[in-house]
Amino acid sequence: MANNSRSHRPLRGLQIFLAIVILASASFINAETPYSERVSAEKLSVLKRAVVIITTVDKQDKPLLQGSGFFVRSDCIATNMHVIKDAGQIRITTFAGKTSTIQSVIATNEKDDLALLKVERYESDDILELERATPVEGETILVLSNPQGSPWKVTRGRMGLLWAFGGFSGRLQISATISPGSSGGPVLNEQGRVVGIAAMHIPSEEDLNFAVPVESLKALLQSSTNLSTNVQVSLQGSGLPTHPRNLSSAKRSPTVSY
Repeated sequence: MANNSRSHRPLRGLQIFLAIVILASASFINAETPYSERVSAEKLSVLKRAVVIITTVDKQDKPLLQGSGFFVRSDCIATNMHVIKDAGQIRITTFAGKTSTIQSVIATNEKDDLALLKVERYESDDILELERATPVEGETILVLSNPQGSPWKVTRGRMGLLWAFGGFSGRLQISATISPGSSGGPVLNEQGRVVGIAAMHIPSEEDLNFAVPVESLKALLQSSTNLSTNVQVSLQGSGLPTHPRNLSSAKRSPTVSY
């Protein structure tokens, strides 16, 4: 009897180990479940309606850039400043397929790489809510944007740390992929609230992607009262710096703003 008991001990140990692994896996799956439930296909379709495609042309009507933006007020769209840089004309296309020309830029901030666009003769009922709480490292996020060839694409990832760069304000690292055309798209948390604005990608071994913190957008919205400048005003000189500060292997890689 004693020998049988000893022979069963390794088996019992294995059973306990497997039980722990199963419980850990179940906990991980359960942790992801609320995200899947909160950002369902139905909710995503609602969120997408607040996102627009932004295209710009120069004064000779030659195409410049395609980017993304989203409604923060019924007649106001937020995007990156570099998306509209040097634009002679800015056009938006909504999820419903409506096209409109932007008549004025309400406010811009070079260091934050943000711009607020005034939409004339059009008001949207689909407005994204800005998150009040500070995002937490590791929390699940998604980016809604319009990379070239894939309009209203959803990319998922995690929130990283706030990085300090020379020449402009801090940027939040995100693991969700940012591609050409993604700039200006909202970075959303699992509640569907904006925590950042997709801004740039740094080619490197780490494949680094960054977003402007939503706090910067809140500040620009607050300061935009009674401000309005014609879109024909030159935005030249508002480009982002070409080299980040305090990077490891990405130290000498150029910053690419999409």
